Amino acid sequence: MKGIIYKDLYETFRIKMHPASWIFSIMLILASALIFRSRYIFILNALLTLPSLGVAALEYSTEQDEIARFDRIQTTFPVSVHEIVLAKYFSGILLTLMGAFVSLLFLLLYVYVFKLISMAEALPVLWLGTIIGLVFLSVGYAGYFLMGYKRGTVLYICTLLVLAALYIILFFLFGTDDLIRFSGAMPHIVGILLAVGILLGSFKISCAAYKRRHG
Repeated sequence: MKGIIYKDLYETFRIKMHPASWIFSIMLILASALIFRSRYIFILNALLTLPSLGVAALEYSTEQDEIARFDRIQTTFPVSVHEIVLAKYFSGILLTLMGAFVSLLFLLLYVYVFKLISMAEALPVLWLGTIIGLVFLSVGYAGYFLMGYKRGTVLYICTLLVLAALYIILFFLFGTDDLIRFSGAMPHIVGILLAVGILLGSFKISCAAYKRRHG
């Protein structure tokens, strides 16, 4: 199981094109934060852009597995289907936590350097972004296991576009102040329990899909 995690992380960070896309994404986020210093950009990055990075681990590994047909070879390893799928989810959760850490750095930048938002306002946004990241990971991973790399990537992009459009609509309807108050009012325990429940459901769906495709 550890070997699968190491393989997925290796494909995510060591194959040249993949780290380049990561660096480009982070630089683009950083540039938007420095050029457009506003609460709108902070919330956009904390709620959508950075939480979406967790799906990248399975996106990259699925692409490489399908090219090399490694997913079929993987079933001959002395590990169960649950362990294979769990290893891939663990890689995604690691990247989601990395996105949350980068969001924390942006939070400190906006609170102490730009002074555009208070810590009391920013922390609920960061927490909500982590919850959204887990939900986004659940949807993205279930899509990749059910549909494969190409159609799963289409689902991933469409989901991201829908969430971005929803955020823009909410911004124009309510503004950033109302969005911040809304994120702060969300019961944190209920939110994380809901996200974990969706993640567990996604895991079961992915296990069933993997068994059907390679069983």
